[in-house]
Order: sequence, then structure tokens, then C-alpha cells
Amino acid sequence: MFTGGAKKWNMTLNKNKTISSVLEGSILVYHVGYGMMKPDPERLKPLRELPLPVAMKTLQHAVGLFACYAKWIPRFSDKILKLKAVKSFPLDAAYLADFKFLKKFIVEASLQAMDEF
Repeated sequence: MFTGGAKKWNMTLNKNKTISSVLEGSILVYHVGYGMMKPDPERLKPLRELPLPVAMKTLQHAVGLFACYAKWIPRFSDKILKLKAVKSFPLDAAYLADFKFLKKFIVEASLQAMDEF
């Protein structure tokens, strides 16, 4: 099973640190299972609970947090551009919509594995 795949890719497994016979689990900052990989839900808790920014400092914090998950968002730099250009508060509806969209997109992000042929 997996050990055969490990040998195929010239990898060595440490039996004391190897977990087998599980369908899903968290490893590093990812949750992996059923052919899917997504950000670990426990690590997303601060993002899910992130309040709407009310000042430049809180907006910069949010943009930094979004940047940590940039690889999960296609064309991230295009989507964050408007939020990085904000100069005044409170945020208008368009900026709030962008903020909520990015937050929701990251929480729901996942990658699906492709079978090798």
C-alpha cells in the first residue's frame, strides 16, 4: 500500500512515527483525506473569528493573515489589491464584500488529488 508508494518515490518511513489505516487526518498545517487536502480547520479558527477591520492596523493584520493562505486563492494578488489600497475607515460596502469573500474562500478552500496514470 503506502509503503510501496514510498519506495517508488525513494522515501523511507519511520515505523515509530508512521500512522497507518486511517482515512483522514491532520498533518502539519493541512487536513488530508478522501483525496482532498485543505487548510487545517483548527488553524483556521483565528481567520474564521476575524472581525471586520475598523482601522488601518486591523486591516493590515487581516491582509497579512490572508497572505498566509495565498496559495489557496487563485489570483490572490488581484483579489487583495483593493484591500491593500484602502485609505479611510469605516470600509464601504465594496471593500467589506471583498474582505468577506476572501475570508469565506479560504475557509472553504480545498485541493483534490489527481490519480497518476
